[in-house]
Amino acid sequence: MPCALWGVGDGIRDMSGQSRLVIFLAAASGVVFMLYLIRGVLVPFALAAVVAYVLNPLVNVVESRQVPRSAAIVLVYLMCGVVSGLTAYLVMPLLAAEMEQIMTNLPHAGGMNGFLRGDRISALYVTQSPFLKNLIKTGAQQVEGLLARLITRSLEVLLAFLARTFTILMVPFLAFYFLRDADTFSRQFVSLLPADRRQEILALIRGLNELAGAFLRGQLILSVLVGLLISVGLALLKVKYALVIGIIAGVFEFIPYFGPAIAAVPAVMFGLMRSPATALWTMLLIAAVHQVEGAVLQPHVMSGSLDLHPLTVIAAVLIGGELLGIWGMFMAVPVAAAVKLIGRYVVEEVVGAGISNS
Repeated sequence: MPCALWGVGDGIRDMSGQSRLVIFLAAASGVVFMLYLIRGVLVPFALAAVVAYVLNPLVNVVESRQVPRSAAIVLVYLMCGVVSGLTAYLVMPLLAAEMEQIMTNLPHAGGMNGFLRGDRISALYVTQSPFLKNLIKTGAQQVEGLLARLITRSLEVLLAFLARTFTILMVPFLAFYFLRDADTFSRQFVSLLPADRRQEILALIRGLNELAGAFLRGQLILSVLVGLLISVGLALLKVKYALVIGIIAGVFEFIPYFGPAIAAVPAVMFGLMRSPATALWTMLLIAAVHQVEGAVLQPHVMSGSLDLHPLTVIAAVLIGGELLGIWGMFMAVPVAAAVKLIGRYVVEEVVGAGISNS
């Protein structure tokens, strides 16, 4: 059987570049389709891979202190557990109180409708025209409905995620094996590669590994910093539910272009419920945070660029949302960058080699 497989490999190498490209794309499409069919089973493995990418640098630092790798992983887990526990102890009571207030107050008329009935709305009117009043009231009601759906959907996603207790419990165990046996997996995979293609494929895998690690770690740091800045800023502006809004902003930071705009909606609307001036200051705060992110934080935090055109990023986010919903939007950018890297390899190595041999 191995001889037959190598014979097939030799036959493929003798094909023209166009034929090799067709075979490669057909095989890649088949793999992607199979992964899509079993995507539910892959969720804990994908989350474990993310955890492994994020923690791997810390594990390497501890291991460099002459600590066995398994013990280094356990120590990093303990440190993360302590930090997570302290964070939960400090944040969860405030978060629970805000969530309870939102769930209690949002369905009632005290939201935008209550604001519209107050005297403060007169500051928004250039005239007391009934048409203008109805126009503003209708628009505000639609935005309030959008806000309610956004918060409800976010809660549904969070509760559905927490309900998958078995999946959550599996993640640290799977991540432990990813962290401990990554070198073993690499050596076993390398042994399966044809010798004449080994270096090129290894270079591709290293590129994908560096891309995924840099993106995940950098984006996680950016999300935490952006969420923290927005929460603190909104609290200083005395906007209600500043912690919840900051968490939403941090989570949606993973979605380029669309994420900040989505997260800005509840912030501005809750600011508007306080006063028009507060809403204006809220918009200025969000704009300032993202300016600081783009000019200061991102260049220092993100160790590498994904090198994607803005139109490519927008298209990837829309396609990901269409295929996999909110999770597809979160994964769209790194997947698009990986596809670009693999496509470059296909053109340079697979197709190019076929053309040079023809």
